[in-house]
Amino acid sequence: MKTLLAIAAVALASCSSVTPVASLGNGSYMVGAKSTALGRGPTDVKMHAIKQAERHCQKAGKTAVIETTKSSGAPGWTPVNGEVVFRCD
Repeated sequence: MKTLLAIAAVALASCSSVTPVASLGNGSYMVGAKSTALGRGPTDVKMHAIKQAERHCQKAGKTAVIETTKSSGAPGWTPVNGEVVFRCD
């Protein structure tokens, strides 16, 4: 039983992903995140994407400025998706 719980915990923890940063032109970028883990809600997924945006801008010695965010999905029922549009200043 403990082995089964450990396997389930690892599976849930690894059920999220972040897209590569995409240029939208005019200095704006977009990054998305998706999670199928039961404990991850829309805020968690958007924060995951924001951290990726921050890492992207830090590589250029800049700071991420978030322009828009949006999310969709229902934790436990459907995958939760988050999208962040940002620029680096």
